[in-house]
Amino acid sequence: MRPVTVKELEAAEKITSPYVSRVLRLTLLAPGIVEAILDGRQPEGMTLPGLMEPLPLVWEAQRKTVSGRTRCGWRLRAPSTSVRACRLRVPG
Repeated sequence: MRPVTVKELEAAEKITSPYVSRVLRLTLLAPGIVEAILDGRQPEGMTLPGLMEPLPLVWEAQRKTVSGRTRCGWRLRAPSTSVRACRLRVPG
């Protein structure tokens, strides 16, 4: 049986509630930010821990927040003109 609540997910994966909450927030990222990450256009210095910090729920506000994080150089890069395959690394 698959976990359906946060508590069940915590127990099944042996992780803490705060961590689950931070990871679940990633599902609310603006599509443009997700696409940039998948296309390899994410800003240099963008890290998973950085994305797990509180971000606004409104997508436009997220884009402004991400592009405004100049301390670590977060600016979405322009799409390249070449077509690249999305490479996802799957632990194996």
